[in-house]
Amino acid sequence: MNANMNTFQHAVDADVAERFITATALYEETIRREGTPLDAYINLAVLYWQCTEYGFNAGHRLPLDFIRLAGNRYSAVLDAAEMKFGYSPEIGFWRLYFDYITLGEPEFDEKCKALVAEPGCTLVPYFYLYAEWNEEGRIYRKEAHQLLAECKSCLTTKNRYIISVLESAASTLAVPGGGWQVRR
Repeated sequence: MNANMNTFQHAVDADVAERFITATALYEETIRREGTPLDAYINLAVLYWQCTEYGFNAGHRLPLDFIRLAGNRYSAVLDAAEMKFGYSPEIGFWRLYFDYITLGEPEFDEKCKALVAEPGCTLVPYFYLYAEWNEEGRIYRKEAHQLLAECKSCLTTKNRYIISVLESAASTLAVPGGGWQVRR
């Protein structure tokens, strides 16, 4: 394993352990080096974004200077990712999602449906489609269930957030056929 991938793994480990300031420093070190995976940028952007949410930062007693830094960095990290990797459906998704949640921008259902149809798109946008579409979201149950399983395999801040949205949107009880039942 090269030194950068080792630093990335240490960042992930700190993120999973909820040592957020350490995790952001390690992710930042990772993205300054060559050979950085896109996941390092995405994990860092979502971690910074979550640190700006009052319930999250109060619950973890994050220092105000760090919260301010996080507020200035989450979008800049996505910009840096796009500069390095070019356009990516996942980068596009998080931009839209952050603006929707943070700034109250309009829902982006149609844009999100277009994103998931793009080559190379991950399962990540399905948590939004599944949660936002209520009854109609059931058509995304299979993808949301796969995403949930992926996220549970590595509990980074990004993955914990996705899990919380999915579990809030749906009953965790399995229904016949292995899917979830949408709450009514």
